[in-house]
Amino acid sequence: GDSGLQMHCSEDGNKTFKMATLANSSLSIPCSGTYTYWFRYKHPLAMSSLPGTDWIHTALFTSGTSVDVNNYPAFTDGSSNWMRWRHPVAHDGCTAAVSDACHNNSLLRDLDRYTVWFDDAPGNVELNHTANGGILRVETARHHAGNSNGQQQFTYNAGTGFGGEFSYGQVIQFEITATAGSQVYNDFSYYTVGLGWGNYGDPRLNMAGRAGTTMIIAGAPGADIYDEQEAIFTQPMVTVHDEALMNDFIVGHHLFHGIDPKQRLGEHNVVKIGKFACGGCHIRDGRGAEVFETPRGPRIAPPVYGVKLLEWMEGRETGFRWDGGAASVEEQIRNALREDHGVEASHLPERVLEAITHYTEVLTVPNRRPAVYDEPSVARGDIIFSEIGCADCHQPEARTRDDAPSYLRNINIRPYTDMKLWDLGEDQPYRTPALWGLSHNITLLNKLDLPLLFMHDGASTSIDDAIGRHGGDAKVSRLNYNALSTSDQQAVVDFIESL
Repeated sequence: GDSGLQMHCSEDGNKTFKMATLANSSLSIPCSGTYTYWFRYKHPLAMSSLPGTDWIHTALFTSGTSVDVNNYPAFTDGSSNWMRWRHPVAHDGCTAAVSDACHNNSLLRDLDRYTVWFDDAPGNVELNHTANGGILRVETARHHAGNSNGQQQFTYNAGTGFGGEFSYGQVIQFEITATAGSQVYNDFSYYTVGLGWGNYGDPRLNMAGRAGTTMIIAGAPGADIYDEQEAIFTQPMVTVHDEALMNDFIVGHHLFHGIDPKQRLGEHNVVKIGKFACGGCHIRDGRGAEVFETPRGPRIAPPVYGVKLLEWMEGRETGFRWDGGAASVEEQIRNALREDHGVEASHLPERVLEAITHYTEVLTVPNRRPAVYDEPSVARGDIIFSEIGCADCHQPEARTRDDAPSYLRNINIRPYTDMKLWDLGEDQPYRTPALWGLSHNITLLNKLDLPLLFMHDGASTSIDDAIGRHGGDAKVSRLNYNALSTSDQQAVVDFIESL
């Protein structure tokens, strides 16, 4: 199982990584002193045609500190979600469908909400199942089993020498089948033994840290049937442990995207709140694709995914809107209802405002694509991005505060913003926009054949042009960028487009 085994290690706090590849059953560690490291190897079957989906990552480790797999601290960890009507395919189309059940006349609201709990202790992590309580089976290491999309799971297989046991650091990806009048299925769940709900060992890929999700669409015929490609941002944080909050997420999703929560399959009448549905401007919870006139001038709608993480970010000095004028997510929702929809929040049923707010607050940020750093220009652009000063404001690393709600607390995130106001030499100071999720957003808008617009007024149609408009406090970074060679400028653009 060690085909293509690689070690990646960092001596500069996870900013850059060196790589060594296994050869003749040995590997020379390319780092010294204190360093962080992770391994990856190639699974025999790629999860999709997307480059890198055959890479399986370990967790991130630190040199000089070893883990006793038989004696690590025990803990309990959970994650809430809801059951689906068909086999989930990479967080299937029902995950955030702007319609209801994919193949029958049932309602998403009728499906069970649940929380999966792991009691994680040495020798205690098992995926046993019985028919009690309606659970039919737990599937792990499934290879194309009954799945038209070619999605497979990985890691646990008695034939590979694991001896029928899960151990520290192993990735478990599984689904649970239950009964609710007809068979329903849970989301694919991704868990790392000893660490909790998993993410990539390469920290540069984990935009929302332990609250993030990974969606890999298989790309086989039928993969787009239920808008799976478009559901990349409409995912809840896996740190949510509250089924009631997950219920609000589902109901709020429908209201945000203009769908009556009681609507059934085939009924696609848009339900507006005032003049618009929220999702008409925030395309599938991402950035807008057209310019609107607001009391503060022409604006494009910014992404709404991950905004609650930004609200609780340590060191933030400003709020939401392009001018930072809204102190919280809820305040900005009220502002948007008033200014954009022509509706006072106080005139709406309280549950409508509550559900839309909870939906927006629970949205997470998907991880980056697993092979982005296999592209030399992306790796080089990451370094240059910092060297020319872009990272001074678009700061890669941040952390949520320790007094945040439990599902938002003490999470290491990579938002590429400092949540501060800066003068760019235009009409007023603007908040540093978070760059996380940009790569997926570009893919989404291209798929929908919608324009890609940058800056607060949407007047830039390329990253290069947006950089060229950085004056005032950002003038030095712009001049540094302009002084680069053409290939280095392209590397910076490639890096930004990979975020």
